[in-house]
Amino acid sequence: MIERLLELQRRIYHYQMDIKQSYDPDHAVWSPYRDAKVSFAQVGDQYELLFYGVGYDENPTIAADDFDYETNYPFVKFLEFICLPDVAPHLASLTFMGPDEGANGMNEWNFSRIVHSEAEFSALRSFLVQLTDSGDHNVRFIGCDYDEEHGMVTKLLAKMPAVLTFQTPTVPDEAFFAIEGHPLRELRLQVGFSEESFITRLAECPYYAELRQLDFSERIETIDEVPEDAIPYASYEALFASDRFIRQPHFHFKLRHSMLTLDEVIALGKLQPHVQFLFIQGRGGRYASHLCD
Repeated sequence: MIERLLELQRRIYHYQMDIKQSYDPDHAVWSPYRDAKVSFAQVGDQYELLFYGVGYDENPTIAADDFDYETNYPFVKFLEFICLPDVAPHLASLTFMGPDEGANGMNEWNFSRIVHSEAEFSALRSFLVQLTDSGDHNVRFIGCDYDEEHGMVTKLLAKMPAVLTFQTPTVPDEAFFAIEGHPLRELRLQVGFSEESFITRLAECPYYAELRQLDFSERIETIDEVPEDAIPYASYEALFASDRFIRQPHFHFKLRHSMLTLDEVIALGKLQPHVQFLFIQGRGGRYASHLCD
């Protein structure tokens, strides 16, 4: 496995350098902060893998080596590798990170090759996709062709029956709440373009009995006014009053970028005083040139 991972690293590196050479041979220098790379660590007989790069995929039906034009070869080649039947069962963690790049303010991670593969990541314990930072130019999200995610988040989780920590910049759809018996313990989410009634559905969901940590960012761009689609207090009240928090009296709930008032936060804390409720206030950024718009 180590030799195969080293070969993957070499192929990704040489592909990018060949592209740079074709454009500007005098300035063909590898950039640790811009160019794609794969890092890994061996943990017993399993492996932790980290992919750094961009996550778009022009055509998920074409193999990386069959593309006949400049493309996102590093990401596609990495996805093909981890979906191999003799690789997927030996992965302990997968992490996806990358630079703040995108199109029209969107930074897409397209995992179509995973969800449409036969791979099952039976030993995977951690799956992390980088979240959007308040200072990013582009909103990170999981989707397809810069469109809605079409249930991709739930389909990813379904391929990871033993995962304990799951982080996504996109809220899963309704099908997420129909997965029975999953051992998920820690869930980190950001609302991308739709909150999918996540808090309300979680309050009503009888599954994910082992879930004991939720880190939920309601939104990134919070400037001055309360947006029309802000999650209402009643939804959070239902979650705090639900059996989930009663079954897990030491549940750890981090709530970020919410539009709740201080009085509402205090009221929620009083509903379940044994829940570790951390309220993290934040505001998105704006260019100075836009403040007068």
